[in-house]
Amino acid sequence: MSANMKIKKKFGVAEIVLIFSILVLVVVVAVPVIMIFLTAFFKDGHFNLAGVIEVMKQKDTYLALKNSLIIALGVTICSTIIGVFFAWLIARTDIPCKKMLNAMFLVPFMLPSFICAMAWKVLLSPRSGYINKLLMQMFNLSEAPIDIMTMGGIIAIETMYLFPFVFLQVSGALERMDPTLEESARISGASLGTITRKITLPLVMPSIVAGALLVCLYSLAHFGVPSILGTERGIYNIPTKIYERIYASGGSYEAIRVGTILATILVICATLILKLQNLVLKKGRFQIIAGKSMRPVVMKLRGLRWPLFTFCIIYLLLTVVLPTVTIFMIGGLKTYGLPFIPKNFTMSNYLEIFQLKMTRNAIWNSVYLSSLTAFVTMLCGLMISYVIVKMKVKGKFVLEFLGVLP
Repeated sequence: MSANMKIKKKFGVAEIVLIFSILVLVVVVAVPVIMIFLTAFFKDGHFNLAGVIEVMKQKDTYLALKNSLIIALGVTICSTIIGVFFAWLIARTDIPCKKMLNAMFLVPFMLPSFICAMAWKVLLSPRSGYINKLLMQMFNLSEAPIDIMTMGGIIAIETMYLFPFVFLQVSGALERMDPTLEESARISGASLGTITRKITLPLVMPSIVAGALLVCLYSLAHFGVPSILGTERGIYNIPTKIYERIYASGGSYEAIRVGTILATILVICATLILKLQNLVLKKGRFQIIAGKSMRPVVMKLRGLRWPLFTFCIIYLLLTVVLPTVTIFMIGGLKTYGLPFIPKNFTMSNYLEIFQLKMTRNAIWNSVYLSSLTAFVTMLCGLMISYVIVKMKVKGKFVLEFLGVLP
């Protein structure tokens, strides 16, 4: 009787929810990853390490991996700096129109970076970019002053649309942080630099690391921007190299196998980044105390108030408004490449495209799939997060790893 009671105590609701969550992630995440490794390391039913090493030693693979790491590192650093700066402006200063700016800084996260990369290519392509042609005419230049189709261009465009990951994490942490800690240090005579280094940064560092991690993982696996801006110049990262290998061979099995070998690199990189994040967060000795009702100390910008507000508006105009308007204007041209003057625009392009059944089906499919995906993701995320944070059961690390891996 006592043995049955012990089994019931050991196997309760928490354990059932944990097992169910792991089963969901095993089907959705673990099985595809295992299939990638099996396809990569086994050929004709035999373990084939030599074939994997051969692909890894190829110059194309090395260059793709190098480009992926450079792009991911550059995007992570730039996104972290921009995200932390804008988060500090919104959460800790008296900059005007905070609610409007806070909402606008999230818009780049909602825009498809693939489409925005196309817009920037139209504007800053060295051969036919509208801005480049305008600058060449204005300053009588013989060649385009700006070339967006470079590693720097890819990093810049990805940064524009990935910094909200950091912005969301850090702004939330700054708003939840107890301002009395900083105020006590200020009363004790500590300088602003000391307060920032000893109190503010240690408290928000987990949020900065979490946001930077998301940016790094997303950039490593990003396909859209590198494919639009890099492939014409021979700049490949791992995802675009996988596509190039499979597309060039017409989808042959051998090319798919090479693609899975390259995909294992992404999986290994993601695993290492997750491990690094855990090491960094475990070393933290401070934690934000949640649940208090408080108002953070607001820094008065004085003479910098309106210049910084103007800088934010210019940044949003360049990263949100300009590419969005460009796409609509290009769609309204009678012929691609014509100057942006009224006589070259027509609404018939949009009227014709919306009359097509294919367009209506595409819009319905997008709305249907996005809504269903959001609902399922919300349920799974809620369940998995609850198990990881609230339940004291063994094996949570497996759930956490599988949950973040996608």
